Amino acid sequence: MPKKEYNRYRQGARCFFQGLERHLNQSIPPPAKLRKQVEDISSHARASSDKRERRSTYYESAFLSTHVFGPMHEFVASWSGMDEKTARQALLVEGYKHYVKIASGTPRRWLEHPFEKRHDATASSIMARWKSGSLVGDSCPDMALREPLPYRTVFECKFFRNGDVGAGERALVEGVYEAFFYLGLAKLPERGSHAAWDYDFACFLAGDASDQGGLHRAWQTVSRTVKSCIWDSGNIYVMILRGSL
Repeated sequence: MPKKEYNRYRQGARCFFQGLERHLNQSIPPPAKLRKQVEDISSHARASSDKRERRSTYYESAFLSTHVFGPMHEFVASWSGMDEKTARQALLVEGYKHYVKIASGTPRRWLEHPFEKRHDATASSIMARWKSGSLVGDSCPDMALREPLPYRTVFECKFFRNGDVGAGERALVEGVYEAFFYLGLAKLPERGSHAAWDYDFACFLAGDASDQGGLHRAWQTVSRTVKSCIWDSGNIYVMILRGSL
């Protein structure tokens, strides 16, 4: 791709992410209300025998299923050249069979790889698995976007319930690293019902429902130089959502 065309493509992608961030923030309630909603949904899911509801046992899943997946589809459908049908084709979500009206498949990568996305694994633990012949990596991101949307993106998502800026810093580093890891995995073609692993961008998307706004504050303290590097060199967009404050 020629440089000018590439720059236009990245500018369009950044505009898309900025618009998506505004849209999600407008649809998400303030932190305290968001936290209570997610906790209530998770508590109800743990007591339920319904398989669809059981998917929301974890806070992150409860947050995504109630406050991200639907608004994401809505925003993609409103993007230039897209509609509800093409937005469904573009959106991949974990557990997509529960979201067939808005998503068309799973973002799971169909081929394993030699490392896990965790950055704290020791060399000895990795070697032990290599020697035993067990497969190390199995990647299933929370969400992804593919064609016909032009901005093919893999998402690493988190829900930050409580914590000060110190806890926020740890969550931020881990989230950006995991997004970086996903984007660095080798591309794969489609296989059967599995989508291609063929992403140009990654997004660390997190809902910060903490009273102190620890994760949001942590991102604000990052220097402009490093923020530019994360986007310009890493093709990673960081999206910390605080809702309609």
